[in-house]
Amino acid sequence: MKHEAAVGGQASVVGERASVIGQRASVVGQRASDREVGLNARTTSASTQRRRSTHGSHWHAIATALGLAAIAALVVPACSEDPGAGTTGPTAATAGGGLEKCVAVGAKVEQECFAKLDLRRAVTNQQLNGAVGEKTEIQVGGVAPTGELFVDFRLRNTVSVATAAPLRIDDIWLTYAPQNPGETEDLALECFDASGQTLCSAMKGKWKKVVPPGSDLQAGSGVEEGFKIRYKQFDSKARQGRVCLRLGGTAEYAKANLCFDVVTTAGKPKIKAQPTLIDIPYVQVGKQASRELQISNLGDATLFVSKMELNLDPTFALKIGDQSYKAGAAAVFDPPMVIGAGSSQTAELMFKPTDDKKRQGEIRIFSNDSTFVGGLPVLVNANSKVPCILIKPMPTVNFGAVELGKVASQNLQVTNCGTEKLTITSFAIKAGGSNAYALDWAAVAAVEPKLTTKTGPNETAPLVLEPNGSFELPANYIPATLSVDDPSTQAKVPDVASVEVVSNASPQAIKFTGICVTKNCAEAKVSVAEGEQVVPQTVLHLKGDNSIAPGGGKIVKYLWKVTKQPEGSQQTFVPSVKTPNPTFQTNVAGEYQFCLDVWDDSIPEVKSCSPACITIIAIPSQALHVELLWKTPADVDETDKGQGVGSDIDLHFAHPLAQGPDQDCDGQADPWFSTPFDAFWFNTTPKWGSSATEEDDGRLDLDDTDGAGPENLNLNAPQGTATEPQEYAVGVHYWNDFGFGPSFVTVRVYVLGKQVVELANQQLLPVDFWFVGKINWPNEAMGGQGSVLKQCFQSGNACAAKKNPADPKGGAMWQPSGAPCITPCYLSPLANSSSAVCK
Repeated sequence: MKHEAAVGGQASVVGERASVIGQRASVVGQRASDREVGLNARTTSASTQRRRSTHGSHWHAIATALGLAAIAALVVPACSEDPGAGTTGPTAATAGGGLEKCVAVGAKVEQECFAKLDLRRAVTNQQLNGAVGEKTEIQVGGVAPTGELFVDFRLRNTVSVATAAPLRIDDIWLTYAPQNPGETEDLALECFDASGQTLCSAMKGKWKKVVPPGSDLQAGSGVEEGFKIRYKQFDSKARQGRVCLRLGGTAEYAKANLCFDVVTTAGKPKIKAQPTLIDIPYVQVGKQASRELQISNLGDATLFVSKMELNLDPTFALKIGDQSYKAGAAAVFDPPMVIGAGSSQTAELMFKPTDDKKRQGEIRIFSNDSTFVGGLPVLVNANSKVPCILIKPMPTVNFGAVELGKVASQNLQVTNCGTEKLTITSFAIKAGGSNAYALDWAAVAAVEPKLTTKTGPNETAPLVLEPNGSFELPANYIPATLSVDDPSTQAKVPDVASVEVVSNASPQAIKFTGICVTKNCAEAKVSVAEGEQVVPQTVLHLKGDNSIAPGGGKIVKYLWKVTKQPEGSQQTFVPSVKTPNPTFQTNVAGEYQFCLDVWDDSIPEVKSCSPACITIIAIPSQALHVELLWKTPADVDETDKGQGVGSDIDLHFAHPLAQGPDQDCDGQADPWFSTPFDAFWFNTTPKWGSSATEEDDGRLDLDDTDGAGPENLNLNAPQGTATEPQEYAVGVHYWNDFGFGPSFVTVRVYVLGKQVVELANQQLLPVDFWFVGKINWPNEAMGGQGSVLKQCFQSGNACAAKKNPADPKGGAMWQPSGAPCITPCYLSPLANSSSAVCK
């Protein structure tokens, strides 16, 4: 009984201490106006009194039932919950509360036990303790419309096991005001249990009691409890809510709710393109290759891609899903392409070349990533490592006239003209042609044992040439029947066969031709040093002195003919049609054909059985090529040369920055005669673009001053893009007629080597200026949008209307339709024009 009395007395002391603590807590509650506590001193005091009486009777019952021996046998202090803690709901008056009582083994006294809260946000590990102004930010920029994001929080009890009380979670709630009419059944911010299935409002009284790791787990307890805050996207507005927890078992939160703010932030998108350089080493003409482009969002907000500029030539296309976009324009996405945070979108770049030329360009991706306001560039290289095969002669091998039963041979020289290995898998005469031809592989097979002398290389036994490597392949013509005459031409019908060459370079085709005769005749042979495809203004060096006379004789006479040339070309052979090796300038784009007849020194002279002909194609290599031609009826010989022997008409091509006097009276500065931005005879090589290159500068390659033309303007790299298009002005000025009078002018426009515009036979009088129009770049001819040429039309003479509004000849320029924009008496600031006609 003595020991029992002692325990009872100690319990009384503890109760008194608890009363003091309760009084101190009341004072703290009155001072803590800046926290969400709302404590009531009277309620707290009554709770403390209940706690004192309850614990006194509780320990008295333990002592009576067990005796002191049982108490001394306890291994750890005995702790109990405080039934006096507030449990009436999330109000300030009932916040927190409930310390625990323990019996210390050594001292055998009752003491208070504590739980120690550790509240953290998962992933970020942010610790929350309810400090004033405390908040946690939720990045929601990556959440799709109507999408959801759960943020996890966990509670632990980190007090020592020896003095631990369980952490009791009486209630958790979220205060939030909806901001969208759609927030009815669901809200933008809501609180759920750890499973994310049950609202926190339905969990009151059901939360686990949290004990430290190492404690004995009882029903309804655990070492961790958690809850989730769910964000659901209704719109792009920011949201803010307040999370509060009412806890029991802790000194810190015994009489105050733990509260913190939840604030949503939009975050930022971060675009990444992979690869940043798309390299397609080589694709054969007619075939197609593709490369994948991945657009990723490494940020924490949704990435919106609004467009992708395809600054490439028309041999490229971009495929996204089932949609394909032509190069040269912009792939516009309306609505924008949506790429969530951590997600990506794959596009496919397709390349189908029309030739072996190297191509460079870029794809520029525009999005809401503010780091790349001008778009994220992805560089593109194609045909950067092109295998090259060169075969001479090409594309026609003329064996000439061969007597029946004899053999004519020609050697084919095959060379690897590139920097990559050349792999030939087939080099054979196609079926269906004349069977009078054969290829002799014996010499090549002698050094390439894997080849057969009959068929040459194949897929399993290819012929590989290193860069600059070459070999000679004899080709034989062995006619078995005489060639017959064509009734319409009286010429022999040749034996024709085709040879196909297949390799990792572009496919090649060679034409074999020859005739079989009873008696041999002179054989004309033609070649051209510059090859059979050139650019306009190329001076061709034709060669005919390899022609052969039969029986060891000599060729004594030559006769050249131009059998085909483009309209507007007035060129002739230099020095004459009778020289063995004349020159000829391809001054107009198009197809030319030259033929040669020869005679030997027989008595009488024997003419070649058939003429030898060669076809040359002049194709502009520049992105933009403008051609001016004219015919002046009073000039009977437009091919003569010299000052004043023909009309002088000039081509003008002006940059958008060009500004000159307004002589055409349209109210705008004229682009003509504006140095350096007008390219014409006085300013043939202006500097327009980058100082590092001449590719973006206009260039007048030919100025004709004595009749017929042509005059040519070339621009390799126009400066316009899909987002910043450019307009280049084109004009024609009748500078000086030298007395020949009216002339009829033709303007042609080529884009990427193809003629896309022709305005033919426009009459001009001396000193007229024809504002042809403005060339758009990019345009539909190179895969962009919009017409190539915005042609200038007028309803009448603008200058006449300016001088006298009542003049019936008056009108305005740049009309939807009408007459061409021609300004009479357009005087140049430079001398030597036909200005006298304007007086």
